[in-house]
Order: sequence, then C-alpha cells, then structure tokens
Amino acid sequence: MKSRWDVYEYLKKHALPNHLLPRAQQLEPIFPELEREEIQEGIEEYKAAKWLRKVS
Repeated sequence: MKSRWDVYEYLKKHALPNHLLPRAQQLEPIFPELEREEIQEGIEEYKAAKWLRKVS
C-alpha cells in the first residue's frame, strides 16, 4: 500500500534541480491510489527534510 512516504521517496529521486516541487494535483496520476491530502503530506515531509538538511 502506498503512503505519503512513497511520495517523499519519489520526490527525493525526481525533484527538479531548480528546487521547484510539483503540486499534489500534478502527482495524482503517479499515485492514483492516494488522496490528494496524503500526497500533500508527502510533499510537506520532503520540504521539511530539505529544510533540515540546510539547517544542519
């Protein structure tokens, strides 16, 4: 079963070099079994992890 962590892992591998992240709506075709809120949570996890890497 897919979860927000799958979205997080996807973004780690496919985030654009210019650091622009796709919107949840744009990821829905890739993760059709997830609700938009769950996809958004994965995006937020990625943003938080990226911020923590900058701060460390």
